[in-house]
Amino acid sequence: MTNLGMMLAAYEQKHDLTAQTIADEIGLNKSAYSRIKSGKAFDAADLLTLIAWAMATDPTTVHDDDDVDTLGMTHDPAIHSSPATKNADGSWRVRRGKKAEYEAAVALAVSQGLGVVHD
Repeated sequence: MTNLGMMLAAYEQKHDLTAQTIADEIGLNKSAYSRIKSGKAFDAADLLTLIAWAMATDPTTVHDDDDVDTLGMTHDPAIHSSPATKNADGSWRVRRGKKAEYEAAVALAVSQGLGVVHD
């Protein structure tokens, strides 16, 4: 699986969505979404559609600084330890056995422009 595939898988898991639901949200058919996710050959136009979707942000979503870590991520109990605890660098502590999922979620957050370090 490619890094892009890992990001899509993390998005599916975090939001508990099916591949069809995400493909519809992005504006792709399920076949194109599955090809991109698995790293198989895909159409450049489909990739551009995915990139445009990933770059879109919701300006109405505002979080208190305590709710967001230095990577711009809100606490997700599926990948972060419970209770919510931050490391010395201000990032959420990773849940045991979830390092790969955490890294995929971080990559997704960065791709969506959320990976901004707060002062």
